[in-house]
Amino acid sequence: MKRMPAIAALAACLLAVLTITAVRAAAPDGVVYFDEQYPVSWITRGAAAEMRDFAVALGFEPMGAESVRDWMQQAVVQGATGKLLIMASDVAPQTLVGGAPGADALFRKYLDAGGSVIWSGDVPFYFVGTGQWDKDKWDYLGGRGVLGIDTVGNWQGRSEARPAEIGKKWGLQSTWNSVRALPVKNVTQVLAVDADGNASAWTKEYKKGSPGFIRLWDSNITSFSGAMGQDLILAASQVLPRLKNQKLHGAIYLFRESDFWPLAHRSGNGLVREIQVSVLNVNPAESDVFTLEITRGGRSLETIKLFQGSRIYFRQNLDIPLMYSDQELVLSMERNGKREVLDQKQLAEPRFFGGFETAAEPAVNPVDLGRALIPNDRILLIPSQQLAVRFWGIFPGGGAGREQLLVRARAMNKPGETVLELKYEASINTGAVHENMLSAPGADIEPGKYRLVLTMEQGGEILYEEKRWLIVEDQKPAERDFGAFYTQLAYEGPVPLFDKENKKWSFADWDSLWERGPDRDIVVAFPNGNRFVWWRGSSNVPFWASAQNIGMTYEWLEAAWGRGGLVDCIEPLQDKEARFSRPFIVSSTPARAVIDWRYALIDMEYAIADQEWAEETYIFYPDGYGVRRAVGHFLPMTWHEANEFIVFIPAGINPFDVLPSAAVRIMSPDGKQKEVIEYPQPAGKWQENTPAVFRINWSKKDSNTPVMVSRNFQHFIVQYDGWKEDGRYVSPSYWGVHYPVTRGLPTCVQAPPGWRERPGHASLTAVETEPVRRRMISKTHELVEWAWLIGNTSAPDSEVLEAARSWIDPVAVEPWEGLLSASFDALERGYRLRSNGARTVKVKFTGDGTQTIFNPVFIVEDYPYTDVEITVNGQRPAVFQAGRESTYGRDTLVVWIGQSIPADAVVRIRAGEMDILQKITD
Repeated sequence: MKRMPAIAALAACLLAVLTITAVRAAAPDGVVYFDEQYPVSWITRGAAAEMRDFAVALGFEPMGAESVRDWMQQAVVQGATGKLLIMASDVAPQTLVGGAPGADALFRKYLDAGGSVIWSGDVPFYFVGTGQWDKDKWDYLGGRGVLGIDTVGNWQGRSEARPAEIGKKWGLQSTWNSVRALPVKNVTQVLAVDADGNASAWTKEYKKGSPGFIRLWDSNITSFSGAMGQDLILAASQVLPRLKNQKLHGAIYLFRESDFWPLAHRSGNGLVREIQVSVLNVNPAESDVFTLEITRGGRSLETIKLFQGSRIYFRQNLDIPLMYSDQELVLSMERNGKREVLDQKQLAEPRFFGGFETAAEPAVNPVDLGRALIPNDRILLIPSQQLAVRFWGIFPGGGAGREQLLVRARAMNKPGETVLELKYEASINTGAVHENMLSAPGADIEPGKYRLVLTMEQGGEILYEEKRWLIVEDQKPAERDFGAFYTQLAYEGPVPLFDKENKKWSFADWDSLWERGPDRDIVVAFPNGNRFVWWRGSSNVPFWASAQNIGMTYEWLEAAWGRGGLVDCIEPLQDKEARFSRPFIVSSTPARAVIDWRYALIDMEYAIADQEWAEETYIFYPDGYGVRRAVGHFLPMTWHEANEFIVFIPAGINPFDVLPSAAVRIMSPDGKQKEVIEYPQPAGKWQENTPAVFRINWSKKDSNTPVMVSRNFQHFIVQYDGWKEDGRYVSPSYWGVHYPVTRGLPTCVQAPPGWRERPGHASLTAVETEPVRRRMISKTHELVEWAWLIGNTSAPDSEVLEAARSWIDPVAVEPWEGLLSASFDALERGYRLRSNGARTVKVKFTGDGTQTIFNPVFIVEDYPYTDVEITVNGQRPAVFQAGRESTYGRDTLVVWIGQSIPADAVVRIRAGEMDILQKITD
């Protein structure tokens, strides 16, 4: 409650001096609910705050859980007709509905008394907030109990919602991806419909003459857009006609500084500064033109056209050029040749901006140095590398003058003695970025740990400073051929520990958390330098480890949040001590590596969800492609997620630093359909029940991209938008620091605190794929199995698509010699051949000779030879590998051919003379 005056002040900034002069009655006619101490669901906290601030600017009174209860009680007594509650949160507080769903809830009494509510986001009353961000799950009983109708609707429906006839009469225009549309018979008025004709936005009347319950935007809401603001005004005016009489207002909002992401940052050779512009114009004209002008000393520097035409509400965040530290911003409207200034702001920015980027070059994968996710404040340097200190700096000033700049990098030992000093000095032009680099050979620095101090100075004044730890080690990176290896990977930094009960932080040394012992982690090495890792710091969740010190996982199998009263997420990432999450190498040969990973589905307190567990098998080949096979042992009819693209980032790194804006690309196997998902505000689309080829642009610097192929894409479970602070994005996607490495911290539900000291992850999108099979295995559990083609490569799309086609739609094969059967096994990305005991086996592909098969694999059962000769149409392939996998009762030969072959090829595998002689000797 103490925050309300500050909230009102912020809302006033959003729409300038939107002064409400009407004398309010004891119970105001319009209130907006949002409480920082209560949870949200599909609406992010940032979007909820934006909706609240917008409503406050329109004259609605902001209220928390207790004050909105008092207001609602008073409205019921005095008469609620003509009163409106906007729910900026999509989780009703318990103060309004009590402890169980029912028509005796205060919320329902308010509706029966003629009150109206606007609700958006998650299913109404699916969750109920109990305070301190906690919530109870009422499921479908919530809507039925409080509203008297089923509010869950078509939980499998996912299509675009568009305004229906009544919605158009109201003036509604926004569209969205509807995920909980209701049958039209359940509602009073239909405001918008999905592709199946169900009601995506609707009203339910409880007292004649009052709209009652108004449902809008049945979808995830990560940002409150201008189009949504316009529709909210029009919907609210159905209850409060006074809203149509607002005067023209406009505002320039200068965001507060943020620790997460700077307001002013480099763009090309200059600087930009983020601001927000908003306009409320309830009586617009087509001729209206709105502009933002940048001036200095009365001189116009640049004019930005915002929009023209009859828009009721406009709001947009802009990156404006920062040419001078003291430039001015002028927002104006021109109508019929007459210009009206709506707002003006004077900037007062620093006189200098700069930044450092430190690295050990050439880049070596940290995994090859026995580390993972080295914190950003540390540089690990070996003799074969050089210390590289890149820097940039700019004095805003329009290029009219020059400034002196001194750049220094000093490495100091524990006593404070300088052991290395690098300098750079130059006279630089104002108004343009100046950049350069300092460097020193790693071989010239004695092994040890040093404090690296980086400064930009002028005339003895430090303009900008950063500090790092420089760790110099006399070692060589691991060099391995293709295969899977046990190893130990350390975390180079203190491990954050959070005491949930006392809400206190402490730190532990990495080694102190694990019993001493050999071979704790697993690395799969590939010839192209890529590494796939199972690491205790990630709870043994496997991930691609980049030479750029980041990672990416395809996720795991997880159950619904808090199912059965369990705490937080139910998934293996909670297994920070690796009690249940255990990988082991099944086999590793020159031809392929097979790793099994078994884990339990547990909550934050190590409780296993209904005895559910999972086992995944990863099969990789030397070309970097393989198969992820996931098998879950679940309660029937329960929800589970199996795939999400999650990028691991080291402590001190914002996802904006590493992720390109076009972070996810999707292609059809024939390459004819393509989609790019950009962040923030992701809005990707893909046809359900079709194959999808994903390439994840996980790094601005790594040309390799993780790949995943879904045979039967169903839908996006969620596309994660970034966090907002003060109305601006401070990350491009979801960003949490509760995982990896960190222990004890619940799932982050806001921009992550302490991100400079804690490694984190950026979730991009979760994808639903049709399972390969599903069957009951006991009276209580079912088996559900998925499979995906995966990989990591810098190859062009043409190669990736060829690999995808060869897996999704494999060319048929016939056994020609020495075989009992031959068929393609998608779970192993190979042709399974059953030998009859002959030393020579031969197969014939039945495809079109103008087509090709990507890097074929042959799995020959009951074939004990390894020294084999391979021919394709009589010719020996330039690259191939063969390896024998032996169990107690069977020998299997695996052959990988490192080139594409014709789709009508004849392939022969014959035991070499050495193998034959060995068998005779035995």
